Amino acid sequence: MKYTQLNDSPYWVALQQREDLKVHGNLNSALYALELHGEFDDINLLAPDIITEGGDDENIDVLLVDREGRRIYLIQSFQSPLFRPLGAKPTKAQESSYAETALFSADIEKVPLRIRRQVEDARDALAKSEIDRINIWFLHNCPETDECGRPLHAIGRSVIDKLNHLYKDQSIRVDSKQVGLETLDELYNAQHSPILISDQINTEDLAGFVESKPGSWVSFVTSIKGSFLKQLYDSYGEDKLFSANVRSYMGSNGRDLSINKEIQRSAVENAGDFFVYNNGITALVHDFRYTPVCDGSTLGNLNTITGISIVNGAQTTGSISNTDRDVSDNLKIGIRFIKVEDEDQIQKITLANNSQNKVLRSDFRSSDAIQRRLRESFVSSKDVLYTGGLRKTLTPTQKRMLLPTDTVAQILIAFHFHPTNAYHNKKDIWDDDTLYKKAFDDSITKGHIIFVYTLNEAISQIKKHYADLYRHGELPEVDKVKQLFLSRPGVSLLIINATSSIIEIIMGRAIPNKYIVSFKDSISRLEAIELWKTVITRILTRSSVLDPATEGRLSHRKDITDAIQRFQSDMDMYRDDFPTLLPDFTKNVTF
Repeated sequence: MKYTQLNDSPYWVALQQREDLKVHGNLNSALYALELHGEFDDINLLAPDIITEGGDDENIDVLLVDREGRRIYLIQSFQSPLFRPLGAKPTKAQESSYAETALFSADIEKVPLRIRRQVEDARDALAKSEIDRINIWFLHNCPETDECGRPLHAIGRSVIDKLNHLYKDQSIRVDSKQVGLETLDELYNAQHSPILISDQINTEDLAGFVESKPGSWVSFVTSIKGSFLKQLYDSYGEDKLFSANVRSYMGSNGRDLSINKEIQRSAVENAGDFFVYNNGITALVHDFRYTPVCDGSTLGNLNTITGISIVNGAQTTGSISNTDRDVSDNLKIGIRFIKVEDEDQIQKITLANNSQNKVLRSDFRSSDAIQRRLRESFVSSKDVLYTGGLRKTLTPTQKRMLLPTDTVAQILIAFHFHPTNAYHNKKDIWDDDTLYKKAFDDSITKGHIIFVYTLNEAISQIKKHYADLYRHGELPEVDKVKQLFLSRPGVSLLIINATSSIIEIIMGRAIPNKYIVSFKDSISRLEAIELWKTVITRILTRSSVLDPATEGRLSHRKDITDAIQRFQSDMDMYRDDFPTLLPDFTKNVTF
C-alpha cells in the first residue's frame, strides 16, 4: 500500500480510538501491536510490568516474557508525531543491537537496575527451556524500508548465534524485524479478515472432489506435495500463512515438542508413507477454481486457489518447512480447501479443527450454566463487558470495557484460593474442576467479579504510577522499597490474596460468603478503582511484611501462606481504625 498520511493506515486510525492506551504516551502503539500479535486481552494490566522505556533502558522500550505462550517480545519503539514518507531513521533500527546485547550478553550487574528484573526474568525463562520464540521488533509508525530492515536481519543472526552458544540443547526461533505501518495494518486487518494472503495461486490441476453445504461452505479435498507447502511457508511466512489459526508453528524442541520432532523425522525417513501417517491440513481460501471431469460431477481437477490461511496443520507445515534436508517429491499431504464467508462459521471451523490442542480452555466452559448466567447479568452494564469464554471480534469501545475471561479466572483464584495457583496454574483453571469451582462458585455474582477485577486494575494503576516516577528519576527515596516490591513477578496476585485475607478486618464484621461481596450498584467502574486505591495505599505501608513471599516467582507456597498470615495479624492492629482510615470504601461495600 502507498501511504500518503498516517490516516491511510487502518491500524493508526483504530489506535486513535483506543483512549485506554493513551496513558502510555508514545508506547501506546507498541502495546496495541502486542495486543494484536500476542492476542492479549489484558495489555493494560500487563503494561506496568513490561514497559522498560526510560533514560537508561538500553534501547529496550518493552520487554515481555510470556511463559504461557513460550515467547519473549523485545521492542524498541519510535513514534513520529508527523507522517514520515521516507520511513524511520535507520540509525534507530541499528540501535536495537544495544537491546539484544543487554538481554543476552551483558554482565547482569552492569544492566541498569531499572530494567534488571525484566532481563533476569527473560534469562531465567530461557535457562529453564520455557521459551520457543523470541520476537525482536523495531516498531514505528512509518512506511517500512529496506534500510531499516537490514539491521534487524543482522541482529536476528547475531541473536541466533548467541542462543546456539548459550542454550545448545534448545530449538529457539528468532523473528527480528521492523514493524512499520505495513505490518501493523496486517495485524489489524487480521481481526476482520482471517485470510491475509489474497494472491491467486496455481495448484497445477490437483485431482480431488468437492463437498459442500449450500449457503454455508464449499470444500475441495485433494493432496499436495510437501514442496508446495514449503513454498507457501517460505513465500508468505507464518504470520500470513497461519493468520486464521489460533496457534502458530511451535518449533521442534526435542524435550517439549516431540510431536513436531516426530513429524520431521517421518517427513525425512518415511516420505512415501507420510500421507497415511499424517492427519492432513485444513485451509481457508477466498475462492478456488476447478475443472469437473464431466458436467455436474463433484470430481475434478483444482486449477487455482485465491488466498489461503491454514487453520489446522501449522505444526505439520512448520515441521516440514524447517527440516535441514530437501523435501522429498514423494511426500504428499491430504488437504481440504474451504471457501466460507460467514464469520461465525469461520470461528466454528477454526475452533473445531483445533479442539484437540485445547487452544483456549475457556472455550470448553463457555456454555456451562455459571458462564451463561454471568454473561446474561452483564448485558445491561454500561461500563463493563464480560464474554464468559465466548470469543468474538470486539470494537475499540468494547475492548475498553472488557473484563478478559482468563484474567477474571486468574484473579478470582488469587482472591479465593492461593496466589501460587493463580500465577503458575492459570492455564489449568478451566480444566481442573476443583480450581474452576474455586474461581467460579455457583453463588458468584456480576458485582463480585467487578469488585475483584477493579482491585486488580487499581493495583496496575498504582504500579504504573510508581514505575513512571522511578523511570524519570522522580520517586522519593522513602518509596523505593515499595516500588521494588511492586516490580516483583506476580505481586498483583499476592496483593489480591492479601486484600482478601483482611477484607473482614476492614469491614469490621464477618462475611458469610465472599463470592457475593461487591460495591453498591451506584458505584461506577472508575469510582471502584479509586476506592480500591485507598486500600492498596494502606497495604503498601506494610509491603515489607509481604516482600519475602515474592521470592521465586510465587513458587514457595508455604512461605507465601506464612507471609499472608503475618500480614493479616499485622493489619489486625488497625481493626478499630479502618472505619476512619477508609470511610468511603467501607460504606460502599455490600454483601
